[in-house]
Amino acid sequence: MAQAVQKKKINIQAYVMIIALLFIWVFFHFLTLDWGDAAEAQGLTAKIDEFFSGGFLQARNLSNLSRQFAVTAITAIGMVYVIISGEIDLSIGSQIALLGGVLAMLDFGLGLPPFVVIPLVLIMGCMLGLWNGYWVSYMGVPSFIVTLAGMMAFRGLSELILGQRTIAPNADFYRSAFSQFYFPVTWIAIVVAVVSVWMIYNTYAKRRQRSSYGLSNNPAQNDYIMTIAIIAIIWLGLYIYNNYKGVPPVIVLLAILASIFTWIGRHTTFGRYIYALGGNFEATRLSGVNVKRVKMFVFMINGLMASVAAVTLVGRLGSAAPSAGSWQELYTIAACFIGGTSMKGGIGTVYGAIIGGLVMASLQTGMQLMDMNVSWQSVIIGLVLLLAVFLDVVIREGGLKLK
Repeated sequence: MAQAVQKKKINIQAYVMIIALLFIWVFFHFLTLDWGDAAEAQGLTAKIDEFFSGGFLQARNLSNLSRQFAVTAITAIGMVYVIISGEIDLSIGSQIALLGGVLAMLDFGLGLPPFVVIPLVLIMGCMLGLWNGYWVSYMGVPSFIVTLAGMMAFRGLSELILGQRTIAPNADFYRSAFSQFYFPVTWIAIVVAVVSVWMIYNTYAKRRQRSSYGLSNNPAQNDYIMTIAIIAIIWLGLYIYNNYKGVPPVIVLLAILASIFTWIGRHTTFGRYIYALGGNFEATRLSGVNVKRVKMFVFMINGLMASVAAVTLVGRLGSAAPSAGSWQELYTIAACFIGGTSMKGGIGTVYGAIIGGLVMASLQTGMQLMDMNVSWQSVIIGLVLLLAVFLDVVIREGGLKLK
């Protein structure tokens, strides 16, 4: 019964997130749309095309938004499991700067090809994560202190490697793959069609499995409406991308990573251990789980995601700089909390963290289109984070308990 109530609360927060994201998009679109051009368009099709060709929801803007929020979304995939396990990582932005610098020097300095450089950067990212994880898990140093030290040390190393310079890789692969190339929508549409059918079947299969175990289900219309709504949003995204140049590769990469790590969290023993660590560390340890090893590998995953984000960022910007990834740790942590990850650990999802990152990026992009002062942008993002944590308290604790 308690699990059913908790699941219902989590579903409520998921609905709130999606509704909030759609509200943000529609709100900024109406504020930035040129209504004169829309009114002059003749015919329904022309009006629809005009509606999506201007304002916030124009194809070019959403395509740029996709590339901008991708770094935060990728780092949130790793960070969400760190927070679920009851820890924190403040060094993620500095890791991105260091790994981006290593990529640029391996390419620019040694002339190594991308198929050699990228695996080396990914391995180094894992090593940085294992370094943090070792100090937290086996040396007993609080993760806040370990990663705070890493935030300063990794940033310093990036400055030493790059020498306060901004270096652009020689190979055109990075810019082409993450800034200039687009997948044709037709290719992606075939995959999305298959995934859409699978999502509907998966919803049916899960409901049937719960019934076979004698567990209660949500009302059928709720589950199917949620699934169909997600599918509709995906197809709307494809329609908008089709009006520009196609689907950015980083979105395909993000979808693959999200699917892999969602599966790890939901369907593997290692994933269940991560949630157990944050839910009740002592009980997990007493049950025979090697909690030190699990926690260390959680940090390794976070380091791996930092390396993927570094490659993505270098490709999007076309260069590596010591200042890369500044404030990224705060944006990533905020994305996790806005996406429903509990600051107490034990609760959170990869897709929730990605939606949280998209909410933040949408707010920033919308305010930039309105030419809002940067200082006010920070104020609003901070208030959104505060409201997200407040919502977490209300939903998960069943209301506020004033002392």
